[in-house]
Amino acid sequence: GRFDMQLRPGVAPVPVSDPAITLRPPWMPLVKLLLGDTAHHLFTGAVVSVPGSAAQNPHMDGGHLFGIDGDDALMCPVHCLNVFVPLVDVTR
Repeated sequence: GRFDMQLRPGVAPVPVSDPAITLRPPWMPLVKLLLGDTAHHLFTGAVVSVPGSAAQNPHMDGGHLFGIDGDDALMCPVHCLNVFVPLVDVTR
């Protein structure tokens, strides 16, 4: 089991709502290199995994740009990506 939620202003505690993260995230130069100079932050969220949850396979978190899935999907260039920052030790 997992919980995936958007953290809107006034909901997230520091440091998640810190302007250094929301306005000038350290990964943004890489994002702009991949997506172009007009790339921008859409929202901050959290994924909370219940202890003992099974690992997930790589997957798409959103739909295709024009809302068509399956074999008929129009394969456009990448237009969005997620950046996950672990808040726990992930050395195992």
